[in-house]
Amino acid sequence: MRRSSTFHALPLLLTFVGGLLITGCGGSGEALPSFEQEGTVDTDSRGLYADTSSTWDSPFIPVCWENPSAADAVARSWVQSAAEGTWGSVTKIDFTGWGPCSSGSRGIRILISDTSAGARTKYLGRHLDGRYAGMVLNLTFAYWMQECLVTRERCIRASAVHEFGHALGFADEQTRSAPFSCPATAYAGTFTPFGEAEEDVDSVMYECADSRWRRGGRLTAYDVKGAALLYGDALWSRQFGADDSAGGWSVEDHVRVMGDVTGDGLPDIVGFGYAGVYVSKNMVESDFILPENGSFAPTLLKLQGFGYAQGWRVERHPRTVADVNGDGKADLIGFADNGVYVALSNGDGFGAPELWLTNFGYDAGQWRVKFHERTVGDVNGDGKADIVGFGVAGVYVSLSTGSSFGPSNIWIADFGVNQGWSWSATVRTVADVNGDNRADIIGFSESGVYVALANSAGTGFNPTQQWSSEFTYNQQWRVERHVRTVADVNGDNRADIVGFGETETRAALSTGSSFSASTLLSPDFSFDAGGWRVGRHPRFAVDLDADGRADLIGFGEMGEYVSLR
Repeated sequence: MRRSSTFHALPLLLTFVGGLLITGCGGSGEALPSFEQEGTVDTDSRGLYADTSSTWDSPFIPVCWENPSAADAVARSWVQSAAEGTWGSVTKIDFTGWGPCSSGSRGIRILISDTSAGARTKYLGRHLDGRYAGMVLNLTFAYWMQECLVTRERCIRASAVHEFGHALGFADEQTRSAPFSCPATAYAGTFTPFGEAEEDVDSVMYECADSRWRRGGRLTAYDVKGAALLYGDALWSRQFGADDSAGGWSVEDHVRVMGDVTGDGLPDIVGFGYAGVYVSKNMVESDFILPENGSFAPTLLKLQGFGYAQGWRVERHPRTVADVNGDGKADLIGFADNGVYVALSNGDGFGAPELWLTNFGYDAGQWRVKFHERTVGDVNGDGKADIVGFGVAGVYVSLSTGSSFGPSNIWIADFGVNQGWSWSATVRTVADVNGDNRADIIGFSESGVYVALANSAGTGFNPTQQWSSEFTYNQQWRVERHVRTVADVNGDNRADIVGFGETETRAALSTGSSFSASTLLSPDFSFDAGGWRVGRHPRFAVDLDADGRADLIGFGEMGEYVSLR
């Protein structure tokens, strides 16, 4: 997994000197709350305390286990998702490997040990590189922090986040002042605060009263800031996030999508906000080197239309972008009460919205968000996106003429309400899965993934076939927890399945007639890894750098996170 193609560590501001004293990272014995799947980032905080001479030189940090066993496989997966979902998701750091150590293994070498000494990291940052048992983690709590026996997953995750903070070069927060405000691991050296100068009592690196246990390993905003200052910011921009500081965008009121509205071949962010339509241009460079401060330009209001102030509501009016007139630029499409409105892109803005069809609306056709999915895709291969609506009797299509949408016709009596498809348990979408340049129907049902290919005449869909038994309700995929979509992740011009799941993001490649067994696409962007939530954080698979392979982008609390592939 690659978030970016550049990495800039800060210059070595301070010098690490002398020896070190290890006292372990212990517990206070206070009652622990039960583990809950919480967000990665909190907003009240002050800073991090780091020795920059221990900064790793590369963003790719190997991790291995000295003594793994089948019995601790699940616990080890919690450690991995905790480290990658916190430090690994907010910086350009990429923790790699995670297999058994060999005698010559470099990077962070973790020993699993349950003793009264507790979890500990023997050296800061890159001074751990290749050292046997440089990090020790307790996964069973028989002799240390026995109260964790009833909140084991929470404690393992919290402990891992704290120790991996040491592995990145961050000292305990309470060591900022002498005497220490509580017992701490004391590393000799000269340190500097990243953030404000005072102790951050909410930081995952603060041990007094065992803050890290109480907070479950969640990073504070200045944990994020300090880590990003030292290792680079994983965010491409901070403009369309859920937090007020990043725009205050909400799934309940606003729509965020990706589409190339300028015609330069790169998808831009398009947000249907309060005042209208906002655009943030994709600024990735031609050689794919990311700018230091992100790759989306400042947001501009491009049209006072399709917004909350103009009466558009998420619960009534789907909105999206696609090229409906074949000029290579994505246009705005909105399903209103009285029909479908389109605002054509001119490359720098949009024309006035025009009514292209009196159907597929809340009143015009009685279409409802909770029952009838509506989207757009080029189903007849003429280069213009058409309307595809999943109605009661089946799939309805209205072809684009370039200046309007034609009459609605049923193309297949499947994937509709009458066939048992529902918004609460199933997902339906369109994409070209067999490489013939015509969008096909893909449906994630309770028992399988079903596909209906667009016919060569451009007049309907072929009979439905099951292409996969994964990513289904019966396999514990849930609409309210997981995102399922399709995009070409391997560059063969066939759309593949991408599923943002419970613990990781997985993909199943299209062969043109079925989907292969799924494999890991990214350890990030999932319910557990990063605390991504359907009700707050839209996620997409889209080719951000024009290399023919879909990348991952998620709209998080603080902005846009990207994983280039």
